[in-house]
Amino acid sequence: RMSPDAWLAECQHEVGLRLKEGLVYGEDSEGITAFEPRRNVRTSAVGWAECKWRICAFDPGGDDPSALIALGVTPDEHHHVYGIHRTRGGIDDLAANEIMGRWEQELGGRFSRVVKDAAGGASSVMTLQRMGWPAFAADKNRDEIAYVQGLFRSGRLTIDPSCYADVEREIYSYWWDDRVDRTRGTVTRWATKTGSDHHADVLDAIR
Repeated sequence: RMSPDAWLAECQHEVGLRLKEGLVYGEDSEGITAFEPRRNVRTSAVGWAECKWRICAFDPGGDDPSALIALGVTPDEHHHVYGIHRTRGGIDDLAANEIMGRWEQELGGRFSRVVKDAAGGASSVMTLQRMGWPAFAADKNRDEIAYVQGLFRSGRLTIDPSCYADVEREIYSYWWDDRVDRTRGTVTRWATKTGSDHHADVLDAIR
């Protein structure tokens, strides 16, 4: 009724073991190991120019660590991260413009969408649009976490091996913590970051 992963986590309390094997992205009750290198780190068989969607997405982070990713979606709905630029601090629009232009040259195809976390502000999206990028603001929500989990578990989301070093410590730097919603009076267990430089920026950009 609840799947082997959820049973091990909820009934056998093997949470630590699963976290060593891969990142749990979402709520403890979902019991999902989202990322596993053997399944999710490999080169895409489809070239960048052949993708039906070529997306640059970034989680700006403010003064916190940030991530900019080049994500291709193939005709059969496989999602592959072709490039990652991760910084310890925020990334501004001019820097993003330079990185995106370089990626387009290196990968050999124009971006069809540039998606930025709405936390970056509408003015930032407008700036990117004035620079000539097809930019849109995106609001992240709970449903998108489930979507990313499904992509990981099915093997339909992969990361190029050249990008793995940029996300490795993000993937393995999570531990369980309680988040309190004082408005609803609920407590939710989350896999959360340890230390100020450990953020899920790459995963949030994918999300």
